[in-house]
Amino acid sequence: MFTFMRYLWLLARGTSAPGAALHFFNHSAASKNKKGRVLKRAFPGLHKKCTVWAPLHVERPDLLSIGPEAFLNVAVTIANGAMVSIGERTFVGPGVKFCTTYHHVDPDDRARDPSAMAKPIVVGRNVWIGAGAILMPGVRIEDDAVIAAGSVVTRDVESRTVVAGCPAVVKKSFKKAEPIPAGSVSESKMKSAAGA
Repeated sequence: MFTFMRYLWLLARGTSAPGAALHFFNHSAASKNKKGRVLKRAFPGLHKKCTVWAPLHVERPDLLSIGPEAFLNVAVTIANGAMVSIGERTFVGPGVKFCTTYHHVDPDDRARDPSAMAKPIVVGRNVWIGAGAILMPGVRIEDDAVIAAGSVVTRDVESRTVVAGCPAVVKKSFKKAEPIPAGSVSESKMKSAAGA
């Protein structure tokens, strides 16, 4: 069992703080609260008001940004050779994979240059990514989008759309909500319900 004292000992030995913090987060019997505090101290790109559940795999903590009120469920993998940015109020389901790294597809090119390349992944605000979805290198998911469970996202996703499948394609679009006119009956009901 990985204890908090072992985590401190690893830090004192000069072990990578993010690596030790991630190990502590994934394997410690400490409370979720304590594990979350340790992880957020070691990962400067995690907003203090985001929620992350263990286990979590992150290749490069220095190339990760998670906004306020974002939620990462269990077993999320972030294989990031480039920046991964997750916007505020975004929900990431269990087993989601963010893959920024890729290789040449042509076998001759791969034989000449076996090195990996990477493109960033950007996820906007208020996005919902279903369980087991895979986001491929260079994709951009705009605000208010929904990625269905098990989808493989190979292209950018427009705002207020639902995508599904392998590869993911648009299944539905949502209209932008109309603002409530000032002084309307609905507005006064909302204010009274809120206790204003």
